[in-house]
Amino acid sequence: MPRAEFFNHFGLFHARNFLDAGTCEQLRGEIREATGTAATILRSGAREVDEQVRKVTGTDVSSATQALLAERLTAIKPDLEQHFELTLAAYEEPSFLRYRLGDCYVAHRDRLDDPADATWLRARRVSVVVVLYREEQASDPEEYGGGALTFAGLLDDARLRAIGIPLVAEPGLLLAFRSDVLHSVTPVTHGERYTIVTWFS
Repeated sequence: MPRAEFFNHFGLFHARNFLDAGTCEQLRGEIREATGTAATILRSGAREVDEQVRKVTGTDVSSATQALLAERLTAIKPDLEQHFELTLAAYEEPSFLRYRLGDCYVAHRDRLDDPADATWLRARRVSVVVVLYREEQASDPEEYGGGALTFAGLLDDARLRAIGIPLVAEPGLLLAFRSDVLHSVTPVTHGERYTIVTWFS
């Protein structure tokens, strides 16, 4: 699986050590112990749970954690604007997600242009994923398997566009991409996967 630098060739942005190792460990622990609810999808203008499409738990974290992420996202916003050549406005409240065994998210886009879609959904321009985990051996309780963030439609050759390219997970990595890029999360095969997501309009 390729590391973050590979995706630069396709216009994605990455920042290593967006969060340091200690902060990642702290956040994994907080998310692991937090209360949570099944994440939803938007369908026909209404939010609903459909675990055939998106199976993951959104968790409630402390105000201190929310403030930390707000500070870091605000600081990196100029870099995102420069990279994507966009003027970005606000970002949505970050979601702190816990993927357990079998959890996944099928291929989707974070932004749709159908006038029937919600205004906030059509306003999304840049999606941000912050990695809090590592993917290695099943013997370590801090590691997990499966659950790869995978991108499709990146290759110019029409015969290869359906091929998904998975990202190597690195704790503390921020990855950003245009919100109309097709992506998915493959099913977790062991352990738990922790991540933070948000979207800039």
